[in-house]
Amino acid sequence: MLKTATILPLTGIIGAEIQGVALNDLVRDNDHATAKALCNLLTEKKVLVLRDQHPDHETHIGIGKLLGTLAPPQPMYPKVDGYEDIIIVRNDDNNPPENEVWHADMSYLSMPVFASVLHGVHIPPAGGDTLRVKWQPGTVVIWDNWATQHFSCGDHYPSFREMQRVTVGAPF
Repeated sequence: MLKTATILPLTGIIGAEIQGVALNDLVRDNDHATAKALCNLLTEKKVLVLRDQHPDHETHIGIGKLLGTLAPPQPMYPKVDGYEDIIIVRNDDNNPPENEVWHADMSYLSMPVFASVLHGVHIPPAGGDTLRVKWQPGTVVIWDNWATQHFSCGDHYPSFREMQRVTVGAPF
């Protein structure tokens, strides 16, 4: 599937937007060959953006499992009901943005996690982007946490924003 995809650079140095890959199909078909190609592209480009994906919860977890072993659930984050592997990152009147710094997800662990698979569930009409990605509903971004950091701008606050994250502990 990756052979027929269009891969566009996000910047001259880091990141790629991938067009023509349906993550739902990748998971449904248990397509390890394409997942391995995505993982290789991730280690090369450090950030992958896939638009118009809208994965359901099983697909979101399945994407992470195709990339590697999932990180253990972390008790400090809220989870999607019934899905302990999906962390909710929500900003609203009661939850202002707290990560307005360059960071790699879960870097406090003794063995930092390999990748984060972040799904933009509810995106405000303006603001709330990371410095490399302009978010739209249904966008999925995969970060190589071993090699890059990201910065979430809180300029959307107090508008509602919800992201859901699956964390890959180690690649296959």
